[in-house]
Amino acid sequence: MTTQLTVAQETATNDNKILNLQMGDDSKFYLVDINKPINADGNLNLWKVWVKNNLPVQLAIFRKIADNWSMIGKSEIVHPSEGLNEVTLSHPIAVKAGDCVGVYYPHKKDSTPEKKANIEIVDIFYKGNVKWTQSDEYIEIRNSSNETVDLSNWKVTSSGKYQIFTFPEKTTLAAGESIRVYTNEVHQESGGFSFGSKTAIWNDKGDTGKLLNAEGQEMSSFSY
Repeated sequence: MTTQLTVAQETATNDNKILNLQMGDDSKFYLVDINKPINADGNLNLWKVWVKNNLPVQLAIFRKIADNWSMIGKSEIVHPSEGLNEVTLSHPIAVKAGDCVGVYYPHKKDSTPEKKANIEIVDIFYKGNVKWTQSDEYIEIRNSSNETVDLSNWKVTSSGKYQIFTFPEKTTLAAGESIRVYTNEVHQESGGFSFGSKTAIWNDKGDTGKLLNAEGQEMSSFSY
C-alpha cells in the first residue's frame, strides 16, 4: 500500500492551543501536527508541501510510544520552490495509523548566534528526591552578560528523548540572574517554568541538556 501525504506548512490554530508540538532532533526542530494523524498503515513514498520561499525543508514522521514521541523516519532535506512542491522519497517510510507528521522549516537563511558565554546552563539536578516521578528535577540557566536577554521561544532539550521546553513569549532574563525549568513543579521564585512531565526528564545514568535560541542554534550545553 502506498500512502500519499500532503503537508500544509501554514496552520491556523483557531484557539486550539495543542494543535502542534515541537520535537527535536540534534539542533533541528520539527513542527508536528498532532490533530491530523495518518489514518492508515502503509509505505510513504510521496509528500507534498506548500512553502512561501525556497528555504530548505524536511519531512519527519513521529510515533507516540507510551508517553514519549519517537522519530521513526525522515526524508532528505530538500530545497523547494515557492508554491506547491511534490517530493518523491528515495527510501519509503513505513507508517502506521496514528503516526504524526513533522516538518523542519527554518525561519531565516542566515543568522548569527549570540555569544554562547552570555547565556549558559550552569546545573542540572537530575536525581530528584520525589520518588517515581522525580518531579523536582531541574535545569538551571544563568545570564552572565551585562544586559537583559529576551528568551522568547528559546528551547531546552534533553538528549535521547524528544522532550522539549519552549520559553513563552516575553520571557526575559536579567543580567546576572538565573532561572530554572523543573520537570513537573512550579517554583515562582526561580521563574515558574516546568516541562509539565509526569515522568523524569533527566537520565540518572547520564544526559546532556541543550539550550537553543529561537532560531534553533545551540547556545549552551551541559553534560553529566
